[in-house]
Amino acid sequence: PKTIQVMPSRGRAGTLITAFLKTFDIWKIFFILGLIAFTLVRDVNDILPNPTHAEIATIFFLALSWVGNHMVLAPRMDELRLAIGCFDSAPPDAPARRNFARLHSMAMFLTLGDFAAGLFLLFFVVVRWP
Repeated sequence: PKTIQVMPSRGRAGTLITAFLKTFDIWKIFFILGLIAFTLVRDVNDILPNPTHAEIATIFFLALSWVGNHMVLAPRMDELRLAIGCFDSAPPDAPARRNFARLHSMAMFLTLGDFAAGLFLLFFVVVRWP
């Protein structure tokens, strides 16, 4: 919301945020792969106690969230962006814009879930550190 207020148009703000999120998406997959590798290594080398079911479920959620965002939501949102054209002149009640808003809400929910899952894992590792 702050970016949309500062940028001269909603379209430019969306372009900036999309570029940032695509970069974040790349970092996120490396983070998830690192978590999986760390979980496997710590299990074998007894670095930390074996992962709990909650930790495994959280990492699984992160992986599914990435797949959902990257493979399903982002491509569909890109298609809708092209169909909408300029957000500043598109009517708010246009079907494509309503569909975009719905997908955007899902993407935000997953991103906030990823953030919460990351904090949960960080908390779990700190609390369980020997």
